[in-house]
Amino acid sequence: MPKRASKPAVKPADLPVPVDVTLKRLWDKHAKIIAAAIDRDASAFDERWEAAAAIVDHEPPLYVVGGHKNAAEFFKSVLREPPRTAFRNMRVAKYFSPRDEAAHGVAKLDALLSFLEAKQKKPLGKSLPAALTKIRVPIAQYGRDDAVPLADATVAQLRAATKKLLKQSGRTRAVKKGKLQESLEAAFAGVELLAGIDVREDDGFVSLRRIPVGAFKAFTKALRGVG
Repeated sequence: MPKRASKPAVKPADLPVPVDVTLKRLWDKHAKIIAAAIDRDASAFDERWEAAAAIVDHEPPLYVVGGHKNAAEFFKSVLREPPRTAFRNMRVAKYFSPRDEAAHGVAKLDALLSFLEAKQKKPLGKSLPAALTKIRVPIAQYGRDDAVPLADATVAQLRAATKKLLKQSGRTRAVKKGKLQESLEAAFAGVELLAGIDVREDDGFVSLRRIPVGAFKAFTKALRGVG
């Protein structure tokens, strides 16, 4: 008697995955904001990147509900930006208004945030420690040190001031990077989503900053490859 053809086994990947209604609603809300703002001018910068941050920083990340396997894929396909630029833009949108961004530019404001963190020796809180008009940036000019308003400082001068503050505080005493720092930076550079992680080695300690929430699995995998 001929055997009946057995039905192909249903693989786990073929089974429907239930989607949390609340998460789906949140994803739709923020994705709609991004879609409406993506092709508009700079005035929509804050709307776009605040919505992106709401998606990436949510626990669990909302981009999974939208069908994206990680933050890098979400950034590229929806926001059309590489991870490093995306994380910078989200950071700037968090602290500044559209008027600030138009007056100073995203690169300068991002450099300012790093300067302020170095100055207060800890990560920024929910708001800036001072109004932009009151911030002074120490620079060297005409053979002497001077402090100029933010409007008169360049991105390069902000970065130089940040580097000087970090060196004075002892967080970058050695100009030469440690071997572990170099190994970590090389490991993270090989994974696009991890390329924006800030690695610092000093006094026998290593600190890591700006680890993407949605890339934790890739992060732990990269760490295992560092000897």
